[in-house]
Amino acid sequence: MRVISISGGRSSAMMLKIMADNGLQPGDVVVFANTGREDNATLDFVHECSQRWGIPVVWLEYRNNAPKYEIVSYETASRKDNPRPFDELLRAHKYLPNPTKRICTAEMKIKTIRRYIRHSLKHKGPIPTYIGLRFDEPERVARKKAQNAAGKESEGWYMPLYDRRITVRQRDEFWKHQGFDLAISSAADNCDYCFLKGKWAIIWKIREDPDAVNWWIEKEENAAISAKRKRNGQFRKEYSYKELKHIAQTQTFIPLPQEDRILSLSCSCTD
Repeated sequence: MRVISISGGRSSAMMLKIMADNGLQPGDVVVFANTGREDNATLDFVHECSQRWGIPVVWLEYRNNAPKYEIVSYETASRKDNPRPFDELLRAHKYLPNPTKRICTAEMKIKTIRRYIRHSLKHKGPIPTYIGLRFDEPERVARKKAQNAAGKESEGWYMPLYDRRITVRQRDEFWKHQGFDLAISSAADNCDYCFLKGKWAIIWKIREDPDAVNWWIEKEENAAISAKRKRNGQFRKEYSYKELKHIAQTQTFIPLPQEDRILSLSCSCTD
């Protein structure tokens, strides 16, 4: 068995196409774990890849109750107006994910996929997981290799794009010839206002869609009330989403997102 995990981004979709062109093996399973806070364009993109290339994709979502996941579909998957997986995760853990404790990635992505493999497919052996990390992402690749070497991920991470030395330039060239593409920038994919994105990237997105950030503000305010400490109710200790929305609505000059090198982090959700 090989688990081909697509995030809804361009790189993992390219990885899927390459693996399919080389011949998928009996027992291979392609999965997409939806958090409920992805942009609608991301869900459309995953669906279009499946339809155009004739590759079945298993859509999964985290649930609080056993077996702690649900098989959904493009039509029934949670959308941003009712992000059930993320809401259920926060109710279960009673604290906000943050750069130190990334329960969102662990529970809604990695563990959800593995629970499906173990419970629904009754697979008891190793689960080699293929992800779309590229050759020009050395830090992220190094972390996965370190996990493999340390045995922390006994199933093992595999990175075909890295092995083929594929960079973002080659990826972008690939999508010019597919006849369709993800309808948002790569910086905007995955959860819409993910706290691992840089401060200014989030502010720019708030300017584009100010109402969508209200869910993140609400979760921080609810967490602060529960914790009875203002700073404990934030996804990032450096700032709150309410503060970011205020900056977006009042500050005339906004630095470009590429100036976010300090506060921008990567996660395992993305390609």
